[in-house]
Amino acid sequence: MKKITIEKQIKDNGVELSAHFPKDRIYTIHQNGSTLDKSGKGVRVVIRIPLGSKVGRWEVISDDEQGYGVGMLCFDKKLITDYDGAFELPHLVEKVLKQEGYELEWEKLEKAK
Repeated sequence: MKKITIEKQIKDNGVELSAHFPKDRIYTIHQNGSTLDKSGKGVRVVIRIPLGSKVGRWEVISDDEQGYGVGMLCFDKKLITDYDGAFELPHLVEKVLKQEGYELEWEKLEKAK
């Protein structure tokens, strides 16, 4: 897997991870069937992990600063146990988490089968 440049900020209330993917795009299919395609706009992923909490937050933002996905992350130390806010966790969010040493519980369970 290609190494991602991740900006890590330690704040009073936790850690914020941010990564920019200039060649990726935002492509959303809404529940009503309409699509939104931001081809060539680039994508930024922001993950917030508060101190002393087992619940964090992920966000996907286009380079023109429009938010296209946001949700919750539940974790037990470095194991992501659940997420919310999308039908599936965006692959770019997964890439950032994995590079930072987090495991995805559903992948771990699948490998154990």
